[in-house]
Amino acid sequence: MQKQKKRKTSATPGKRRSVTKNVSIPTSIPAVDTSLIGIPSFLTLSSPVQDQITTASFKQPPMILTFPPEVFINICKFLRPRDLVSLSAVCKVFAQYLISSSSTTTQQIWKEARTLHLRFLQMDPPEGMDERQYIKLSVERGCQFCGKPRIRKIYWAFRTRMCSDCFSAKTESEITIVKDMKLPQDVLLGLPSVQMHFYLSNSTVNYYWFSQVEAMHQQYKSIPQSQLPQWKTEMETRCTRLMQDVRQREVAEAKERLARSHDIAEIANQRKQYLRERIEEMAQEKNDEGNLRYVRSYIMSTDAFINASVAQRPMTNRAWKMLKRKIIQEHDARVEENSVSNSVKSY
Repeated sequence: MQKQKKRKTSATPGKRRSVTKNVSIPTSIPAVDTSLIGIPSFLTLSSPVQDQITTASFKQPPMILTFPPEVFINICKFLRPRDLVSLSAVCKVFAQYLISSSSTTTQQIWKEARTLHLRFLQMDPPEGMDERQYIKLSVERGCQFCGKPRIRKIYWAFRTRMCSDCFSAKTESEITIVKDMKLPQDVLLGLPSVQMHFYLSNSTVNYYWFSQVEAMHQQYKSIPQSQLPQWKTEMETRCTRLMQDVRQREVAEAKERLARSHDIAEIANQRKQYLRERIEEMAQEKNDEGNLRYVRSYIMSTDAFINASVAQRPMTNRAWKMLKRKIIQEHDARVEENSVSNSVKSY
């Protein structure tokens, strides 16, 4: 047998030939006793399940979400109704505490906020409305149907807050119901209405919620003829009671709105007085050379000062510091602008 000739290979000096070997790669990492090397056990990599637990352990919920319900209730006792409305929209946990209509504790939170901070809305909610719905109807703004902002008009007969366009779309006048739609006058006996006075014609017209008219008409047709007199008496009594409640709530709402406007005016006056004192202090400040640092007329004409003067919320020291920085920026910009224009004129 002839010996096989070995194939010569030219090896590059300084480099090793790469040799591939069969290496077994472990499919799992053996567990390590981390206590021996001082590494916390939750930092080790052991399995996908452990990785999920480790990731979740770093995402702790905010502390306030872990408060016991009793602590949360005590915190809510110090909040105004508008703050409770905002808090109920923060997250599901707060909503669960504050939106439940069947919880007596939830209803008590809203009731205490209403009786403490809404001086004239001391009547209990209307029939079929809970405390939260009552407060939202009273303190929020905007049409509840189309979302048009800055709508304050509440129609207590219908328990809604809406704009004039939605009012026209969802109500019908008594004349239209009786004469045009040919419905019996008795259908309207038990329904609350809104009176609208027209000054040009010097007339008053009653408007009814159209869906209530349709429902009452169906009920009217189902009443036997022998029971109609009794039904009419009950409906008249019901309507009298509802309209008395409506008038009381309209008076209370008007008083609350008037008191709120007085409070806003008082806050605005306090804010203006605070700004006048701070501006006076600012106008007396001097630079290193002993000259007045700021020009009073420039300060009073800055956009920052003008906008702050017409705001209707309390002024705090922190807010003043931020406002002062804006006033200084506008003041210095105007001083520089005037100096440039003066130099150009002199040239």
